[in-house]
Amino acid sequence: MLLAIDTHSDAYRAGGMAAPFLLAAVAVVVLWAATRTWRRTQPVMIPEDIEEATQLGRTRTRQVVLGTVAIVAVAVVMDVVQDIRDGGDYGSAASQGPTTVTISAPATLDDYQLMTGATADQLQSEVAARTSGQQVVNFYTTSGDPTRPVLVAMTDTSALDARLASDLDQYSADYENTQFLAGAGVTDAKVLPLGSDGEMQCGQNSTEEVCTWTDAGSEGSLTTTRISNIDMDQLTTLTMAFRSSAEH
Repeated sequence: MLLAIDTHSDAYRAGGMAAPFLLAAVAVVVLWAATRTWRRTQPVMIPEDIEEATQLGRTRTRQVVLGTVAIVAVAVVMDVVQDIRDGGDYGSAASQGPTTVTISAPATLDDYQLMTGATADQLQSEVAARTSGQQVVNFYTTSGDPTRPVLVAMTDTSALDARLASDLDQYSADYENTQFLAGAGVTDAKVLPLGSDGEMQCGQNSTEEVCTWTDAGSEGSLTTTRISNIDMDQLTTLTMAFRSSAEH
């Protein structure tokens, strides 16, 4: 099942900011109710006792007020610390940078060559029939076996795909990557922040390694095939190199 909550959306952030204050409010009500008897002074009969009891009541009320202020202060600090820990990566992916991105697969990627010709066209048609949207599919092979791909590159841009443009305008890069990998059967992905340029996640399922990225104007992924001899560290490096060369 794909995730239904974008934990890096503005709405989720607003909820996270409100939670500490709601907890603080509950704690204040509980504290005020629990100290009701303690704050009240016993009836007295002489003026001296009345003055002393009044002063004691004021002191206890002041202590409760100070305790309440302390609870609210802790809630504020918790919220600030959480925001710093999350790195401020909130809001839609499209709001994080330029959306006018174009992608052109490089002819070479490290020691691998872009597959062209009739075989590539056939494979692209087969993959396109199983996917939705406007994804562009490319394959990379080794020089020793140019007809059997070892890497599959899939890319999409919001400039050419209205569905992707809508998604990037609504969801965060983290959410988009997590959704993609969940659909690919990856359950333990590693998040690799790309600074202001988006986010990349890499992981593996039972048969292949997958890396995917999302930025303000594009999404893409590199996936190994059954005949690949590429480990996760290599795929991570190759994905970064592909994105750097392909995006314009």
